[in-house]
Amino acid sequence: MVGIWIKTNPEISNLGQAVKVGDDEPIIEIITWIFIGSGIFVFAVGVVGFIGTIRGSKIMLGFVSLL
Repeated sequence: MVGIWIKTNPEISNLGQAVKVGDDEPIIEIITWIFIGSGIFVFAVGVVGFIGTIRGSKIMLGFVSLL
């Protein structure tokens, strides 16, 4: 949620243009994508855990417990 909020809020997007690391993308842009990617990962692990619990799959639950 935080990554999407940062990506869509125009005030923070303008702030991101002011804070740059060299000539590359602004650091706020990079942090935004890290937040979005980690959120997708946590969601996917939750879905796998939920399906593993419903089906009683030891493989899925073992996978979730390793993560």
